[in-house]
Amino acid sequence: MTLVKICGVTNLEDGLYAKSRGANFIGINFVSPTGRRGGSPRYIFSYIPKPEEVYRNMISKLTRVKIIGVFVNEDPEEIKRIVPILGLDGLQLHGDEDVGYCKDLRSSPDLKDIEIWNVYRMKDKKSLEKIKEGHESEYIDKIMADAYVPRQRGGTGTQVDRSLGLEARAIVIHKPFILAGGLKAWNIEEAILDYTPDVVDVSSGVEAYPGKKSSRKVHAFINNANHPEIIKKLRVNSGYNLALEHINEFAERLKLVS
Repeated sequence: MTLVKICGVTNLEDGLYAKSRGANFIGINFVSPTGRRGGSPRYIFSYIPKPEEVYRNMISKLTRVKIIGVFVNEDPEEIKRIVPILGLDGLQLHGDEDVGYCKDLRSSPDLKDIEIWNVYRMKDKKSLEKIKEGHESEYIDKIMADAYVPRQRGGTGTQVDRSLGLEARAIVIHKPFILAGGLKAWNIEEAILDYTPDVVDVSSGVEAYPGKKSSRKVHAFINNANHPEIIKKLRVNSGYNLALEHINEFAERLKLVS
């Protein structure tokens, strides 16, 4: 089964709901919207005041789900400092971090066993060369393919170029492959059946507005990601016009008889 990561979570309520619906990973954004690294409206400390202990108390309540910290071109020393304080389970590197950067992180005893997810924005054939390098590296655990949008790092609502995405998938055969970019409840089953990813990653696709998740969208997304063949059948049989709230109901019924 494809695992699900709900990214850009800014509050405990959204995190607990995503976990209750079956999310496997919760993504927390550490890219300041006012920072020099091209920030995000989902920056966690815009919603949870410092000190960091307040945040640590929040994630301590999100048990049995892995917490992934999202960083963009952060100083490696800052990551080495913050990970043991916050108790993150993994790092998602969404900037220009290369194999050397990941090797440097691994030099820290506190980061020796942490998961490192390296993100590659699918711009052109050069992106595929970078994926090959990451795929061969012992310092990178998971490979993520995301859409390329100039001056934006994730949360764009744009899908990966299909041709490049499928080439990337063909490269990544010995490590978990993560698909991100423009995923929503109404297209997730197509994406899973096309790419066969190990993990799907969604942020803006399940939001009511930037920084706040929609419970209805989270529920529909996770349900559809867990049952892509069923949802595909429902959509075809309905002429692709099923409302999201009805898809969940019909999917549950079909599971009982299929």
